[in-house]
Amino acid sequence: MKRLFIILSIFLIVVDQGIKIIFLEILNENIVVIPNLVELVMVHNRGAAFGILQNNRWIFISFTILAIFCFIYIIFIKVVDNKLFITSSVFVVGGGIGNLIDRIFRGFVIDYIKLSFFPPVFNFADICISVGGALLVVYVYLDHENKVSVNG
Repeated sequence: MKRLFIILSIFLIVVDQGIKIIFLEILNENIVVIPNLVELVMVHNRGAAFGILQNNRWIFISFTILAIFCFIYIIFIKVVDNKLFITSSVFVVGGGIGNLIDRIFRGFVIDYIKLSFFPPVFNFADICISVGGALLVVYVYLDHENKVSVNG
C-alpha cells in the first residue's frame, strides 16, 4: 500500500503540473468550454481558497508542508492501512504538493477553471484536495461508526 500511495501521489502531482505548464504556455485568452457554465481563465492566486489571505505565501507553504508530513507520518510510521484513509491521503498529498510547487517556485498558484455558479477560479490540485478532504470526512465518520457499534 505504501508504494501505491507514493506512485498515485506522484501521478497526481505530474498531472497537476503538466496541466499548469500547458496553460502557462498556451492560454493567452479565456476559453469558453461550455457556454454559461465552464470557462478556462488564467489566474495567479497569491492567497488561499476564495483568494483569502493574499500574499501570505510562507504561511501556506509552512501549513502545506506540515499537513503533508502528518499524512506521511500516519501512513508510514503509524502504519494505517485503511484503503479509504490512504485514498483520501493520496488526493490531499498529491494536490497539496501540486500547489506547494507553484507557491515555492512561482510565488503563486496557477488557477484556471471557472464555473459560472462558483465564483472562485480553481485548478486540478484544488479538486484533488477537495476530493481527499471529502473522503477523509467519510473515513472519520465510518471509523467513528465502527467504534460506536463495537463499543456499544
